[in-house]
Amino acid sequence: MYILIYIAVISAYFFLTTLFFSWNPVWWHIAGIIFGISVLLISINLHADIANFRAFLIEIESIFKTLREAEKADEAKVS
Repeated sequence: MYILIYIAVISAYFFLTTLFFSWNPVWWHIAGIIFGISVLLISINLHADIANFRAFLIEIESIFKTLREAEKADEAKVS
């Protein structure tokens, strides 16, 4: 993940420096394509992290639900 961020930052820097200090549009396109691909990969990676976090929250919720059911069963046994 951090490697993708470094690639995005370096390619953005490369794109901006070639944009302002060079008049060769081939380098603009190369840097822009690298930047776009790295940003796309970062967004895909973040989406996967969010999905994993949601699955983690669902798992925690099911654990608490099981604990509540066990507590209700214990109360029913006592009564």
